Formats: sequence, structure tokens, C-alpha cells
Amino acid sequence: MRLLADQAPEGATILLDRTVETLVAHVFALGVWDEAFCDECWDVITKCTATCPKPEVTIHLVASPTVVKVRAAGRERLPALLTEARFIDQFNGYFSAERRGDWPCTPVDAGAKAEEVAAACREAICR
Repeated sequence: MRLLADQAPEGATILLDRTVETLVAHVFALGVWDEAFCDECWDVITKCTATCPKPEVTIHLVASPTVVKVRAAGRERLPALLTEARFIDQFNGYFSAERRGDWPCTPVDAGAKAEEVAAACREAICR
């Protein structure tokens, strides 16, 4: 991230598909972290990435288990765990109730039409 930010022109928008926050959400969804451990790990991770630019916004594409299963069809290398309803609910739950980032998080319905998803993401980025 730091390399991208250093090489980007002034005022450029950088979009990342995965961030520290999505890493934390995935691990939280595995059920490995309880709330106290999540706090401790978040502190360690953010200290390690302190010199990296901080996100201005997180866009959480909220996908139901049904949407995930439809999109995962045909993706042979996708671990089955990632399509389990419990995992998906935990992942979404991180962003709605357990989130540690202090920057805005905009939920966007991943089940909407592609044009609607793109428009909602554009709006979140351009605020």
C-alpha cells in the first residue's frame, strides 16, 4: 500500500480489493477471535501498518449466503468454507457490529444489479 501511495499522482484514488480490515474480518469469521482477542490483534496489526496510508473509506459488499453460492459456482479453487452461511454471516457481522477501523464503512448490497453496485461504490468513494 505504501508503495502504491508513493507512486500515485497527487490526489489519485487507490482502490484495494483486500486490506488489513478484510483480513481481520476473515479471521473473525473463522470464529478464531473473540472480541477481546480481536481488539488485541487489531492493535498489533495497526501498529505494524502505522506507516501505511490509512483508508479513507471501506466499502463492504454485503453478500448473503445465496449470493455467495451463486457467484462461487464454477470457481473450483474457492475453499468451501468461504461459502458456508455461518462464515458469511460472521464476516458480515464483523462489519456491522465488531469493526475496529475508525474511518467510514459503507455497506453495499452485493446482490444488487452490477450497475447499482458500481453506482453505490462510486458514491461512497466520491463523498
